Amino acid sequence: MTPIHTINFLFIFFALGCREDRATPPQTTSVSTPTLSGSWRAVKVIQDQTDVSANFSAFTISIANPPAGTSTFAFIVKGNSGVTAWPKSGTFTSGGSGTITRDDQTVLVYKLNGDSLQFNFDYKGAGFLNRSLAGVDGSWKMFFVIQ
Repeated sequence: MTPIHTINFLFIFFALGCREDRATPPQTTSVSTPTLSGSWRAVKVIQDQTDVSANFSAFTISIANPPAGTSTFAFIVKGNSGVTAWPKSGTFTSGGSGTITRDDQTVLVYKLNGDSLQFNFDYKGAGFLNRSLAGVDGSWKMFFVIQ
């Protein structure tokens, strides 16, 4: 190898080795709430400052990852006993930092801390399983753990 070829080889070797695109690219998402995805089990439920956890012992909510380029993502609820402030399924839309809006326009404030999730929301309506029954209006706090 001639000295010029050696210099060219070394230049190319170092240039390729120092390219920024070889580094791990940062993870990007289309909404600010992707960490909510997963299956969550209710561990405590408070309605208007009354503990109603016994009525939600089998309540789970599964939240999907949002499709790329969107801020809307699906959820499925299981273990609804009686009338609740939750439909069996629906969608959330990211409302910015710490808020999501359910497709019935209920705004939920959430707090995520590792494997625990809290939803705070006010609900006005007759409920989702039997709209003739009352008792689901009010201020709700729901505490979940990841399953």
